Amino acid sequence: MNSMAGKAIPPYAKKALGQNFLVDLNIVRKIIRLAGFDKDDIVVELGVGQGALTRILAHNVSKVIGLEKDIELVEWLIHSGTLPENVEIRKADMLEVSYRELSKEIGRKLKLIGNLPYNISSPLLFKIIDERVAIEEAVLMFQKEVAARITAVPGTKAYGVLSIVVQECASVTHLMDVPPQAFRPVPKVTSSVLKLRFKQEKLRTKDFILFKALVKKAFQKRRKVLINALEGFKGLKKEQIRELMESCNIDSGLRPEDLSVHDFEKFANCLKDFVDK
Repeated sequence: MNSMAGKAIPPYAKKALGQNFLVDLNIVRKIIRLAGFDKDDIVVELGVGQGALTRILAHNVSKVIGLEKDIELVEWLIHSGTLPENVEIRKADMLEVSYRELSKEIGRKLKLIGNLPYNISSPLLFKIIDERVAIEEAVLMFQKEVAARITAVPGTKAYGVLSIVVQECASVTHLMDVPPQAFRPVPKVTSSVLKLRFKQEKLRTKDFILFKALVKKAFQKRRKVLINALEGFKGLKKEQIRELMESCNIDSGLRPEDLSVHDFEKFANCLKDFVDK
């Protein structure tokens, strides 16, 4: 382990943990500016890495709670003497931490920020969606291709499960792209920073679990028309699916990628009423 001196060399990035450390401070400052945090905000950082974002963020908010899985990085960050006093580093796995409990602990809904490892970005996104009642907003960095899927619109190749499930729960804003050269080690792809503001009002879909299951089932066979893609879902036959679609004014000849988020809401609600009869 390195010495506790402030100039100690940080641990190297670990490929197994998908670590690519953001090191370009101009990019860091731009991300924080576009994030729009206030001076009295408590911000939770997912994956602190070597702390480039953490140190600058701390000067713009009330407190930073940094969650880091890598114990070597945690020890280095704590003992390096480079972190502002309003930064708290916790050894924690962002995929396992309870955001509901963390929200209760600090007494407010969470504001998240993070440069996510590419290999866990989708699971992490679904996790925070499931715990969105405790989260106000999240400024997250994804592989550009994943970000494109999140922000995609109907009728495009990128449109799918991620697009629909995220957009059902949050408004999504593309803040900026980040070139590979801003990281060490340098990844092979460009990254994108998105801001998700979770809807505070009740969702229009009556059963979110059913909604997600419906969307996932539909896109398992995205090139088929919906009545064929959904055959057998919840025990439904093709004719029943056709009747349900017609009852909520959706063309039964459409493919999953042609339906808007609102269309899936309507269909999921019709299906909910039918199943509950």
